[in-house]
Amino acid sequence: MLQLAAIAIAFGMSQQAAAARFTVGEVSEYSVRVAGIRVGTARLSVDSLVVVRGIPVYKVTLRMKGGIPLFSLDDVYQSWIDTSAQFSVRYWQLLNQTRYKNQRHFEIFPERPAYSENGGELESSVPNPLDELAFLFFIRTQKLEVGQTYRYDRYFRPDRNPVFLEVKRHASVRTEMGTFDCLITQPRIPASRMFSAGNAAEVAISTGPRRDIVQIRSRIAGFSVVLTLSRVEMKRAD
Repeated sequence: MLQLAAIAIAFGMSQQAAAARFTVGEVSEYSVRVAGIRVGTARLSVDSLVVVRGIPVYKVTLRMKGGIPLFSLDDVYQSWIDTSAQFSVRYWQLLNQTRYKNQRHFEIFPERPAYSENGGELESSVPNPLDELAFLFFIRTQKLEVGQTYRYDRYFRPDRNPVFLEVKRHASVRTEMGTFDCLITQPRIPASRMFSAGNAAEVAISTGPRRDIVQIRSRIAGFSVVLTLSRVEMKRAD
């Protein structure tokens, strides 16, 4: 616990400050549109607080499901991130897209730093490592300014760095819950199928105190896919 506290202080982000942004039981639901047609739903959730190798972490999940003729999507991303959203300790991908299927489990050891894939040998990682799902929670904790591009050499696979986050503009984003004032950001994660530079993905983050992920635009399996917030629920953790 002393080591964890030291890491949190070094990152300049207390657990209490992070908790103000997201908590166990938080569920964000999204409509999924492909080429402008509503085809399914997505769910981003903070599932539980667990301990992995002695470190208290949030288990978070993003599931996207839907389809139209010639396109199908049933992807699950899961990340185990420390309670200040500053590093990952585990990352799972279960991807089932139109003509692409893959399943990968990564164990990430920030204290070494190292990682392993599907139970294989340890490989070198980076200090304060993040995966792409953890990155969505990480940017909710950051102070972002329009016109700035931020560089992070934080992706847990060193050869896939650097990661860039461009803060493009302020915008009002309409959703089923109403209109949100947002920062429109463009993440570029070379290893990501959703946030690679070629996908020109955009993530809209609300400017309110919770910094909700309001909308995600990307290209998946060659199709334009848009996730737009439809409901937020704060369940009480068991």
